[in-house]
Amino acid sequence: MAASLVAPGSLRLIIVAAVLAVLVVVVVVGVLVLVPAINLGSPAPVVLPSLPAPNVTVPVGSALALDLASESAAPSHTWYNFSVAAVAGGLALDNLEFQVQSPTGSIVVPSESWSLDVLNVQGVVVGVYSMPLAVWEAGGAVPLTSQDGISLDAAGASLSGDTFIAIGAGSFQGSVDVPIR
Repeated sequence: MAASLVAPGSLRLIIVAAVLAVLVVVVVVGVLVLVPAINLGSPAPVVLPSLPAPNVTVPVGSALALDLASESAAPSHTWYNFSVAAVAGGLALDNLEFQVQSPTGSIVVPSESWSLDVLNVQGVVVGVYSMPLAVWEAGGAVPLTSQDGISLDAAGASLSGDTFIAIGAGSFQGSVDVPIR
């Protein structure tokens, strides 16, 4: 009988050690290859609302369209009512200022009794603009919608032949001109 170089109980120990060494190599390689590919609970990306870039302006003519005025009158009142035909871009009332221009190009100076109201589809006043002071007295932050109407009370003055002008303010620039017939 040939003499054995390995003691009978130690052969089993060598096989177990070899299997364990192979398992360690497999686990280490698996960790090095697979773990980087697994998302280990990193937070979801943060998405901020888009804000207009600084110093970027939008032409008010691309954000607002007004229909021609309808006129109605009563003693000491002449109303010029404009329907908002289209509105876009998040245009709020305080992004607009108003004035009237004569056929010669001069600004028609409004009397103290002139008023401008913005009414919603139910006829409720949602904004009040002081024509003489050129400021929003109420509702400036209200978004304008295509169902709103703009009512200018010229306090009995005839504006026929003049032009109603909506002027962009803030990030809206330029103007929308509507002839008054």
